Amino acid sequence: MAWGARALLLCDLSLIALIGVRAGTHVTETPGAEILVFAVALIVPLGLLLWALGRTSDLLRTMTEDAMTDALTGLMNRRGFRKALDGAEQGAILVIDIDHFKQVNDRYGHAAGDEVLKAMSGHLRRNIRETDLLARLGGEEFALYLFDCDSFEVDQIGERLCRGFVTFNKRMKVPIKVTMSIGAAYSTMAEDVDRLIQNADEALYQAKRSGRARLTFWQPPLASRL
Repeated sequence: MAWGARALLLCDLSLIALIGVRAGTHVTETPGAEILVFAVALIVPLGLLLWALGRTSDLLRTMTEDAMTDALTGLMNRRGFRKALDGAEQGAILVIDIDHFKQVNDRYGHAAGDEVLKAMSGHLRRNIRETDLLARLGGEEFALYLFDCDSFEVDQIGERLCRGFVTFNKRMKVPIKVTMSIGAAYSTMAEDVDRLIQNADEALYQAKRSGRARLTFWQPPLASRL
């Protein structure tokens, strides 16, 4: 917005100069020069104003993208994930949590924890389909939406992800083995995104209670299935 204000100020100053020329100041005395001053007074500020508006548009677009993106991993954040899934139809949500992540931070420091989070985002990217949506919800929790898939495909992808990987603390040159637990909520119709994430979260807690490093499907309460 500051650039736009500057351009408008230049436009005002140019018009003042033009008025001075028309009033008979000694800036110029020839008609050709007067036309040139007129052109400079209007065209140049107009060009500057259009440029400033373009800069403002780019800035607003960058701010919007930043608001939807996790700065550390480059993935969508929770807000971007929810927006991307508005009106989504058949698919499944997987909520993914790094096992014992607090121990990584406590033992190696938060810089090492950040390395693990970035390595995790790379591991997830490499093991999903191009059509899937991946996000970091916050902390060590990630979310994955698998479009148009059945429970068998969800189980296959989950098993591939749960095999884990090894990353390194670059500062200490120490290998860190990382595993993850996954909760999945499968839907055959459009549902509220927050409800699906909540269901997947419940399944995630069950996976943690069952020993970690595994995928667990959410099951509706028994009463709702009768």
